[in-house]
Amino acid sequence: MPNPSEELQLNIFKYPVIDLSTSLWIAKDIVLVICHSIQCEKFYITIEEAKMACIQLMKNKNCPSEQAQLYKKVLWKSRNFNKISIYGLMYVDAKLPISVIGLLTGYVVVLLQLNL
Repeated sequence: MPNPSEELQLNIFKYPVIDLSTSLWIAKDIVLVICHSIQCEKFYITIEEAKMACIQLMKNKNCPSEQAQLYKKVLWKSRNFNKISIYGLMYVDAKLPISVIGLLTGYVVVLLQLNL
């Protein structure tokens, strides 16, 4: 009589459609994480470029006072800017896909060790 872990293993691989759909679902999630991270990183770069542009334009001596006020407001508002975080646990930036892939690799290694 096979032990319960062998029965479970046989039942899991009994339905290849479920395995394929699960794999595709995980791949879709990884692609979405990568896309969101890229867009957030572009947003962070744009904010930094806006800060630098405001600083450069404020240094201009021919800058009208209304524009200088606008540049100061932009700098003041961007001072309190924080990166987007996931429930305060991690930030959504260019490092996120690498950490997700590392996490998944760790889980795969553990699953492979338990399967042997």
